[in-house]
Amino acid sequence: MKRYLFILLSCHSIILLAGCAPKTIITEKPLIELIQPETSPQRAASLRLTEEGKAYLQSGNLIKASEVLEKAITIDTSNPYAYYYFARLRSEKGEHKQSLGLLSKAEILFKDNQFWLSNVYSLMGRNHESLFQHNDAKKRYEQALKLNEENIEAKEGIERLPK
Repeated sequence: MKRYLFILLSCHSIILLAGCAPKTIITEKPLIELIQPETSPQRAASLRLTEEGKAYLQSGNLIKASEVLEKAITIDTSNPYAYYYFARLRSEKGEHKQSLGLLSKAEILFKDNQFWLSNVYSLMGRNHESLFQHNDAKKRYEQALKLNEENIEAKEGIERLPK
C-alpha cells in the first residue's frame, strides 16, 4: 500500500512539474485562517464549509462540493469566497452563465480586496471565453491584470484569445 501511494504521489508530482495539472489546483491559503475571535459564528461556519467545498472541488468531487458550497452560502450570504468557489465549480461543469451570476455577487463582496477581485475577473474572463464572447473575455482578463499583474490565469487567457 505504501509503495502504491508513493508511486501515485510521484506521478502526481511529475504531472504538476510538467505543467499538465488540472486548472482546479487552488493554492490560496486556507480560509480558516481568516477566522478570528471576533468572527461571527455564521461567518466562521461558512468559511469552514467553503474550505471543505474547496477541497472537494480540488479532488474532483463536484457533487459534494456543490452541496457544501450551497450550504456555506445559505449560512452566510455575504461570504465572497463561497460565491467564488461555487462559481469556479459551475464553470468547470460548463455552466458558464450561472458562474458569471455568482461571480457578479463575488465581485461586489470583494470590492476592497484586489487579489481576490483579480481572481474573480480572471474567472469571468474564462467564462466569457468559453461562451465565445471574446471581447468581454479580453476586458475581464485586462481588469484582472490591472489589479494583479502576476495573475497567471489572466495572462494565459489573453494569450489564448484570437488576435
